[in-house]
Amino acid sequence: MTSLCALFFDCRRVGNLLDCGSFVLPVPGDRNSLADFFPQNGTSQLGLFAVCTKDASAGGDDIVRHAVKVALAEAASAMMSEKFRSVIPDGFKLIMPGIGYSCCPDHSLKRDVLAQLPPEIGISLTDSCAMIPEASICGLVIAHRDAAFFNIGNLSEESLKAYAALRGFTDEEESLFLGHLHRSA
Repeated sequence: MTSLCALFFDCRRVGNLLDCGSFVLPVPGDRNSLADFFPQNGTSQLGLFAVCTKDASAGGDDIVRHAVKVALAEAASAMMSEKFRSVIPDGFKLIMPGIGYSCCPDHSLKRDVLAQLPPEIGISLTDSCAMIPEASICGLVIAHRDAAFFNIGNLSEESLKAYAALRGFTDEEESLFLGHLHRSA
């Protein structure tokens, strides 16, 4: 069984913070940030989405069953993307960056996204923010004339500390969720 959900919110940019009124979503970045696709004055739409595929049976080969579930989750995400593309204005591009991927690499943001979506979607998180069931995807929906995927890469120490402070991370959380983004001197 595959579940999917997407909700949209009016959003504006405040630095590297996406302000949606009832919640804020910090996004990391030095040279590039997903926040760059939102206005400082006025608002545009930010979508949050989640897709998951759950087991309907206990039979079958575990590897094959897992591969089918992952393929179904990815297909459902692609189906949502095509539906959204059909309603965005001419000249706009659509991206759906998954949380934990290169332009939004902080896995802890899954907590924020899933907190805004109905719990009936059926995704839970481990302490390190791995999604259960494994065949799950959550992320953002962004439409903008210049929307594009990019790689955050390594952050400067200043940007890393500023982002960790926005997230309210302890030193352990900073290491767990942002350690891979640390730029060596």
